[in-house]
Amino acid sequence: MEDTPQNDETTDNVPHKKQITLPLDDEQIADLRAGEWISLSGVMYLMNWQASQRLMDDINAGVELPFDISEELIFFAVTTPAPWGKVIGSTGPEYTEHYLEPALHFLDVGARGIVGRGPIPEQLFTTLKKSRGLYFVTPSTASALLARRVIQSEFIAYPDLGLDAIRKIKVANFPAIVVVDAFGRNAFHKKTPPPPSTIEIIEDESYIDSESNEE
Repeated sequence: MEDTPQNDETTDNVPHKKQITLPLDDEQIADLRAGEWISLSGVMYLMNWQASQRLMDDINAGVELPFDISEELIFFAVTTPAPWGKVIGSTGPEYTEHYLEPALHFLDVGARGIVGRGPIPEQLFTTLKKSRGLYFVTPSTASALLARRVIQSEFIAYPDLGLDAIRKIKVANFPAIVVVDAFGRNAFHKKTPPPPSTIEIIEDESYIDSESNEE
């Protein structure tokens, strides 16, 4: 099976998807707007709650990060075991507010942004504005489709955690919505609402399932 969708055309219910190549550079960041529907291709770092807490324990103990987080995108998510012949199992974003401490630290040391799920605490929003960082959400009801967007996966920290180890992943046409942009606009705030079609995507996400059926 191909790693990228065979039919990636927009429909009446899906706004145009801006193609973004990772790692993000200043020009790309300046061009993104809160509420935009985008497609990410490139490298991200994936970790779940257990790995993020162990990482923070090490950092607080003065242990050097096992990988360079500067300029990178962090994806807070959980995965299931990979089926035979697949790169990764079903991959679902976690609520970003549960990862406040690691998210703040990663932004402080130069990470470009966070990928997760749901609104974020004011403290994280403030840090994003200060660092010109980005916050993306990705559909939480399409974990099987998100897994098909992962074309490479490598465990890079805490291999003893097994499935919960931190991964370096490479994605192609990975769906996401810009929630907080580099100008401090927040798509979840009523004063800066995204286009109606994008609001529908954030709340419903059912179009993702129909898209996956076409692949």
